[in-house]
Amino acid sequence: MDDVTLMKVPDGGFAYVPSRGRAFSTGVVALEGHVLRRVHLQHPLSFEAGFQFAAGSIRAAGRPLNALCGCELRIARRLTRSEFSEFNQRYIAALRTAGFNTEPVNPAARTNVVPFAGTPTDATLTAFTFATPGCARPTGPDFLVSGKPELTGDSDEVIAPSDQSVAGLEAKAAFVLEELQLIVRQLGAQWVNATAVQIYSQHSVGNLKVVSESGLPIAVFTHVPGDPPVFGPGGVPLEFEADVRSVTLEDAL
Repeated sequence: MDDVTLMKVPDGGFAYVPSRGRAFSTGVVALEGHVLRRVHLQHPLSFEAGFQFAAGSIRAAGRPLNALCGCELRIARRLTRSEFSEFNQRYIAALRTAGFNTEPVNPAARTNVVPFAGTPTDATLTAFTFATPGCARPTGPDFLVSGKPELTGDSDEVIAPSDQSVAGLEAKAAFVLEELQLIVRQLGAQWVNATAVQIYSQHSVGNLKVVSESGLPIAVFTHVPGDPPVFGPGGVPLEFEADVRSVTLEDAL
């Protein structure tokens, strides 16, 4: 369903699509007169240090902390559902300690991945995004969508569970990319404006037909070998996660 109610963040410069939980939103979109600025940390920081650094960077840019609209995380291993809930509590606590407002829900989008290269010993922040005044492209606003695995939102059903065949991966990828496109439409943005799609999977994805037929240049896609952060229902491993963004400004610090 394309129609959702976007929630505007006071003084934040962006709006968001709420998710079922309170720890992060489904996706965000820059409001008129604003663009998104993504900051990649060349040396990832722990939650506690990372969010303090993000707060200082956002303030230094002359923006309120309400402008934070995206966080990209890395963790050491997959989590059970109960462990994931505990992880989210720690995540929210770290944001609050750094001064970010997470009530009644945290409006920032989030991606969380278990990378195979440079696997951290503890949870780290590897990038953050915030809204800042700027001129959007005439084709549409900047946006950022949270990481989406092959897990249905309503019934918690895993797409092609435990199927690692090419056909199974095609089904997983098709579902995830369709979901991302739906969220982009809900945000009132344009899929063709995407500047990056990050795919997180331990499997080869370069030969997947659904990726080449996504309507985006192949150069937009980045494959990060790794796993989604949480097991599916019944402990079924999730095999494919992706996020998408369209940002005007990108920095590395």
